[in-house]
Amino acid sequence: MRYLSSILLLVYLLGPPAAGAQVEQRQAGRPTRERHVDENFRRLGNAPQNPYVPRSDHLEVFQAVKRGVAKGDPSAFSRYLGDQVSLSLRGGETGYFSGSQSFYLLSSFFSIHHPLGFDFTTFGESGDNPYATGGGTFVNRGVRERVQIYVSLSRSGSRWVISQFNIY
Repeated sequence: MRYLSSILLLVYLLGPPAAGAQVEQRQAGRPTRERHVDENFRRLGNAPQNPYVPRSDHLEVFQAVKRGVAKGDPSAFSRYLGDQVSLSLRGGETGYFSGSQSFYLLSSFFSIHHPLGFDFTTFGESGDNPYATGGGTFVNRGVRERVQIYVSLSRSGSRWVISQFNIY
C-alpha cells in the first residue's frame, strides 16, 4: 500500500511521462510552416516580426514607398504624403511638415544618401493606423550605412496617406 501511494504521488507530481514525451516529440519532430519560414528568414537576416498582412489599399502605399526609397525618388510616393507628416531624417530634419515640405526634405536627403537597396520586412497596425518597417543600405559620401525606415499611414477622407516617415 505504501509503495502504491508513493507511485501515485510521483505520477501526480511529475505527470504521465508517456503523454508529455509524446507531445514534445511531436512538436520537435514536425516543424510547422511558421517555424520553417522563420528559420529561412533568420538565415537571410530578415526574420518576420509578426503575421500581419497589409490590406491591398495599404499595400499600394507601402509598395510606392518601397519603390521610391529604393530609387531615392520621393516623387514615386509623393501623392501619398499627408497634409501634415511627422518626418525624422537621420542626421537631418525632424518635425511636422506639410506634404510638399516633406517631399523637398526627402529629395534633399536622397541627394546625399543614395540607396543601394531597401525592403520592408514588417507590417502591422497600431490602433487603426497601418505601418511598415524595413531596412536598407545607403551610400553617404562614399560610405555605406545601414538604415531602418518606419512609415505609418492614417486615413484622410476616403484614402490612406503617409502620416509618419522616419529614417534611422
